[in-house]
Order: sequence, then C-alpha cells, then structure tokens
Amino acid sequence: MRTHKTSQAGRLHENNVLEVLSAVHPAVPPILFLPLVAYLVYSASVNPALTLPSVLVLFACGVTVWTLTEYVIHRYLYHVYHVRLRGPLHQHLYHVAHGYHHDYPADFWHLVMPPHVTVTLAVSLYFLFRLLFGEPWVRPFFGGFALGYVCYEAVHFAVHHLPCRRGVLSYLRKHHLRHHFGHEQNAFGVTSPVWDYILRSMPVRPQRRASP
Repeated sequence: MRTHKTSQAGRLHENNVLEVLSAVHPAVPPILFLPLVAYLVYSASVNPALTLPSVLVLFACGVTVWTLTEYVIHRYLYHVYHVRLRGPLHQHLYHVAHGYHHDYPADFWHLVMPPHVTVTLAVSLYFLFRLLFGEPWVRPFFGGFALGYVCYEAVHFAVHHLPCRRGVLSYLRKHHLRHHFGHEQNAFGVTSPVWDYILRSMPVRPQRRASP
C-alpha cells in the first residue's frame, strides 16, 4: 500500500519554471471552458439543421461520454503503474500525472490540470469528435463533454477542500476518499460511480460481524 505524505503541499517539478506552470488555481477550468460551453450550445440551438430535442440529446451524450472518459483515464492511464512498468521514466511520468496527487491530496495549487494541457487536449478531441459526428452535431455534443470536464474539476476540488457533509457531494467525497485511502485500485469515478458499478471496480465493503 502506498504511503501518503502528511503535509498539504510538496513540489511537483524540480525545475522552477515547470513548477510555476503546473500551479493552477481551481477557478481556471470554469473560466476557460464555460464560455466555450455556452457558445457551442447557443450556436447549435440557433442552427436550423438541429432541433431542440436533438441538441439536448447530443448534449447529454457528451456529458455521459465525459464520465466514461474520466473513468478510463483515471483507471487505465493514471493508475497504469500497477502493471509492473516500474522503470525510472515511467515512475516520473506517473508521479507528474497522478502520483503526486496521491502523495499530497490536499495540495490546493496542484489539483487542477494546467491549462496548456487541457486546451491542447480539448482542441484535439474537438476535431476528433468532429470527424466522427460532423458539423453541426459535434457542437452540442462537445458542449456537454466540456461541461462534464468542468464538473469533474469542480467536484474534485470540492471533495478535497470543502466539508461536503450532505447530499450528493457527501457521497462522492466518501467514494473518492476511499480511492485515496486504502482502495487505489477501485473507485475511479469522481463525478459518478456508475462506471465503477458497471466495470466492477467498486470497493468491497467489509462485512459486518453478526451480533452474538
């Protein structure tokens, strides 16, 4: 089992420039992507080739595909270290991508992916989805996908830095913290545990002993 650092902040990069570039305020994702979501949904809604129900369905599909993308990245990319690829380069890549977050889960400034990475990925994925769906159908779909990402970053911040004592956030906080503490090969969903149920990665709850 991995050990967890007791301090709330560490150092992700030895290089000072990379360290500065990797420190991101959690408000950055909504500032960057919510205007994009609004534009994509609005441009789709006024396009005569799309009906309102089709816009809503494509938007919902985008959100759903994001939840699966989030799960796949978390399980099969961020946690690929358990497949015994333990060379120095792999260890460094894992540390930068996700291992640091497990060592310092309460680090405020290294909780969010840097914008130069997210923008590059967003542009690449948009053109990939456009090849698959074509215009104008890609717009509401990618609007939902981008909103799913923003929700992911918001939920991830909340479960690490806010009390989340009631409701859905309370459940998601407990689910995610189980992943951090004792179940690193389970509970990969952050915004939704649905894929953990479907793909059988829910943590097994200890059985209660029967009262004598």
